[in-house]
Amino acid sequence: MARTRLEELEAENERLRYQLAELKAALSDEGDLALRFGLTPTEGRILALIARRGRIAHEALHRGLYFDRSEPAEPKTIAVLLVRLRQKLKPHGIEIRTVWGVGFELPPASLAVIRCPRDAAVTPSAMMQSSSARVPDEDKAPCSNSCSLSA
Repeated sequence: MARTRLEELEAENERLRYQLAELKAALSDEGDLALRFGLTPTEGRILALIARRGRIAHEALHRGLYFDRSEPAEPKTIAVLLVRLRQKLKPHGIEIRTVWGVGFELPPASLAVIRCPRDAAVTPSAMMQSSSARVPDEDKAPCSNSCSLSA
């Protein structure tokens, strides 16, 4: 009987290790994104979670943000954080859309700015502000393995 309980605990431990590894992988880019776009660590984590998948359910975002806390955050906390994050990302040409009944998503143009560091300085708003801002044709090519986040 004791051996069965030990086996159950070992299996649960293995599942938890796997989940932790997944969360660490999903969050590995949050610091880079926070620095690039002038975000707080929490805002960087939100952006990394959404960018990793392109679309994320509200519940999955909540779990990704607060997996390390013993008490859950208020449901409105994410809404407030998203308002601030959207304001900070707007000048960079990055939009976070709400998909009602699903969660949040980044349109392809926003994902391109996030995933490709060389594209980060050339945003639609930056190009409108400066008529002399020209992007060479080779810079318009799709990203290769220099992207900061995988698709």
